[in-house]
Amino acid sequence: MNKQDSISSSSSAGKQKDEFKKWLYDKQYKKSTIGSYISKLNTVSQKYGEVISPNASVFEITDYKSFETAALKIKADEVNWREFNGHNTALSAIKLYDEFLGGCLESLDASSTNNPVAEIQAPLIDKPRNLIVFGAPGTGKSYFLNDQIKYFKKIERVTFYPSYSYSQFVGCYKPVMNGENISYSFVPGPFLRTYVDAVNNPSKNYLLIIEEINRAD
Repeated sequence: MNKQDSISSSSSAGKQKDEFKKWLYDKQYKKSTIGSYISKLNTVSQKYGEVISPNASVFEITDYKSFETAALKIKADEVNWREFNGHNTALSAIKLYDEFLGGCLESLDASSTNNPVAEIQAPLIDKPRNLIVFGAPGTGKSYFLNDQIKYFKKIERVTFYPSYSYSQFVGCYKPVMNGENISYSFVPGPFLRTYVDAVNNPSKNYLLIIEEINRAD
């Protein structure tokens, strides 16, 4: 890396760090807490530089997948991690930055050429496109789902029951008022609403959750 590359990288990391600070501030974290998280992430960069290579700083990682991989390697260093992660501050900082990359970068102004994350699209989510979660009541299915879905831009839930129909799920023609007249229009169900939103907004992640899928006919 030459001197110019180093200056450019430092500038990008600084802008990304500022965006992360603003994101924390918008979530109403105290200034002292934000400073502590930033400090821990700076120390992560210094202590685990070889893990996040070729990025000199965690604030130069601009996609969720790369950061998640680096975070897993860092936390696998159990002996050093326990000493470094006093009061769980480092773990909290990593989780928040992980959330920032995973769910919020798409809302930044992608049209700005000065934005270090301008070309980022929807974060790649390393999860099955279709997943069935099963188990007896009270075994933690909802808790598991709530932990898994935090990186999706839009989430729609629907609960199946014995008389729930295909037309309710996909869509159907229904009578609607058009002034004083009644006409028929196609009204999409949760499946089509989610599908059309996803097709029209490829930079965002969408999720449809079907509760009690085994109860429908």
